[in-house]
Amino acid sequence: MNVELREFRIEDLGTLEKWKKHGDIERFMSRYSPRSFTGTSWNSDITVWLVISVADRDVGTVWLEKNAVTDTVADLGIFLGVAEQRGQGIGREAIRQIAEKISPRWGLSSIRLRVRHDNERAIRCYEAAGFSVSTIMEKKSATGDVICAIEMTKKFKAPVT
Repeated sequence: MNVELREFRIEDLGTLEKWKKHGDIERFMSRYSPRSFTGTSWNSDITVWLVISVADRDVGTVWLEKNAVTDTVADLGIFLGVAEQRGQGIGREAIRQIAEKISPRWGLSSIRLRVRHDNERAIRCYEAAGFSVSTIMEKKSATGDVICAIEMTKKFKAPVT
């Protein structure tokens, strides 16, 4: 399967909105975009946001974001919006590509993510991509519900500069 990544463009927002409305994805997702996204732009100094395409069809997005330019740890977000494309290794390949491309440029020591404890398919994907459980936590959803989440981390041997 040929997974390609391209820069997210503001024109992609319509597709992102359509994906958010399909199925029961909200039960696994807290965010569908990077933290710095304002609705019309994002901070490209601390955020790389890409569209995932397979066979010239956009199927999701993946992003890395830092809190500050000098940070050596980045947070990963991924959203496969086309349900029939899940479970085929697309997420794992998109994660591999974004990590390979951005980690050296940003000098990262690790990438971390948070996943809901009951999202077994995503957890398997992240483990296959080299992430391991670093902590288990509770967090509040946008509606105030308490959610059990797992933080997973992929460490690099040494920060790449």
